[in-house]
Amino acid sequence: MRALVHSGGSAKGAYGSGIIQYLLGDLGINYDIMCGTSVGAINVAFLAMFSAGEEKQAADNLKDWWLKLDNSKIYRNWPFWGRIAAAWHKSFYDSSPLHKLIKKNVSLEKIRASHKKVAVGALNLHTGKYTIFDQDDDSFIDAVLASSAFPATLSPVKINNYLFIDGGMKTLSPIKMAIEMGATDIDVITTSPDIRDKKFIEDPNIIDIVRRAFDVATDKILSNDIELALMHNKLAEAGLGDKKLVKLNIIKPHYNLMDNIFDFNPEKIMEMFDKGYSDAKEKFGKE
Repeated sequence: MRALVHSGGSAKGAYGSGIIQYLLGDLGINYDIMCGTSVGAINVAFLAMFSAGEEKQAADNLKDWWLKLDNSKIYRNWPFWGRIAAAWHKSFYDSSPLHKLIKKNVSLEKIRASHKKVAVGALNLHTGKYTIFDQDDDSFIDAVLASSAFPATLSPVKINNYLFIDGGMKTLSPIKMAIEMGATDIDVITTSPDIRDKKFIEDPNIIDIVRRAFDVATDKILSNDIELALMHNKLAEAGLGDKKLVKLNIIKPHYNLMDNIFDFNPEKIMEMFDKGYSDAKEKFGKE
């Protein structure tokens, strides 16, 4: 079974959309399983609404959604006091625009009708556990919102009386999740670069620091996710248990995609989309 695993990265999800345009739109790859964390949860939720045979339509739909975005459709300052209001709210920004956008464009009914297996991960703030939600959970759409709730910046989401935030705090690329769902061939989209530019803005504010710290920390989280998958293959090769070898195809940028992962400027989104498409064509066009 073939799976698509999509990592987080906030606005860098546009890069993932470019990759998806090539894999589904051009190559017509049908994925039986889709797993995502953070913005990857949003992208796979969109794709999962389309049945086998509708791959190009799914990719085009996601591209169209990304190219219509700007900051105002993702978050806004809290009324009256702006960022100061964060002192009595649970995040620096009010992410209700994103919540409305997702609920308007993603249908759990369509996801279930497509017969796709789709799962997303979010972090339970109360228990500290990484929790997986799939298409059979009635709270799946809320889980998508929770998985993309960047810590401290976007609003956490309440599910069954628990607060959940970005699943990327624990698992950036949910490869293990896909393996447990039966995948043997996995295409992994990650926005973490091969080489990270060390430069940082000269006079950062607290939000800049939080964003940068999380962005850099994802390198180690991603490394752990990949190491777990490689360990799975080593155990399979040794004939331990009922594990089967898994083919991993990892697509990632060579360098940083952007400095501010919350910059949903349409021109920047188009630039990252084109970069993702180009990188996917370079990798899969050689196969």
